[in-house]
Amino acid sequence: MYNIKFKFLLVLLLAVLSQQQITQPVFADESKTPIDSESIVISQAWLDGNSTKTKVENGDASTTFQAGSIAKYICTLAASDLVAEHKLSFDDTLTTLLPGFDHPDANKITLTNILSNRSGLTTKLHQVLKAEPGFVNSNASALQAANKLISKKPGATPGQEFDYLTINWVLVQAILEHAEQKPIADILRNRIFKPANTRNTSIFVQQITNSDVLINQTKARGMPPFLACTGGVASTPTDLLKISQFHFAHFSADITKQITKVYTEEQHYAFGGRYQFYPDAAGEQHFLSMQTGSNGPFKSVLMYDPKRKSGYALMVNSQEVDRAAYKQQWLDEQYK
Repeated sequence: MYNIKFKFLLVLLLAVLSQQQITQPVFADESKTPIDSESIVISQAWLDGNSTKTKVENGDASTTFQAGSIAKYICTLAASDLVAEHKLSFDDTLTTLLPGFDHPDANKITLTNILSNRSGLTTKLHQVLKAEPGFVNSNASALQAANKLISKKPGATPGQEFDYLTINWVLVQAILEHAEQKPIADILRNRIFKPANTRNTSIFVQQITNSDVLINQTKARGMPPFLACTGGVASTPTDLLKISQFHFAHFSADITKQITKVYTEEQHYAFGGRYQFYPDAAGEQHFLSMQTGSNGPFKSVLMYDPKRKSGYALMVNSQEVDRAAYKQQWLDEQYK
């Protein structure tokens, strides 16, 4: 049921965005030759220890894609970095984390509840879009959007029911921006992108228009500023693998254990992403970070084995590409 609801709201949101005027992002570079907007671009990267190889069809290693929900994973790492510095706690409630958030259960909902998609909240997105269709293309802050779009889910108790809600990640963004008193782009750049030594990863506003990412542009959808942690990251497969390396090298064993603890077994869902054990041909179980993202035609896969220090990432710009087949091919090569 949660998946049907999420897809309905996302389709509704994207439909409104497609009718709005797309604005120019601050990092757009019009000096390069545009890529054919109808090209299917398939970008892959493989990691083995410290060695990375790439393969890109109809692009190059710097071709950037919308990462979709992998932004949730990245924002989770930023929140975890603040926890490691004792600036936040996973047990803090919204009353402490976000004093400006107006909700009757603010003193009951913890950061753990939000990151594990068990907040007990629901969204008023469809009502807001009906009354104010231009809101999704506004410059509203994440906190303003949270106060406008969130409501209490009848009968829900924080921490009990899994619900994959976009709105939880509006709250994560608002929490990060309140804690740092900086915009989310600066927070992720300072805490994740620079330390991970990424070269082609950024937050984008509305729609990416520079030539490196002018792919399937007529079908791509924009992203309001307050949905940065929901799906507003642009990246490459090589950079995504660097972020996974950073994740498992940077944090203490205790923080990593908290990030990767699965709260919803049937979804393999922990904090901001999925983790599971995968068996090899001999029956040995291998612990993997298994992240995926989707935003319109853009699809992503990010897998990492922290023990072997091996991984695979795929980013494409077309729904015609069977990303599950690419994912399974890597798993078969590694573990069968």
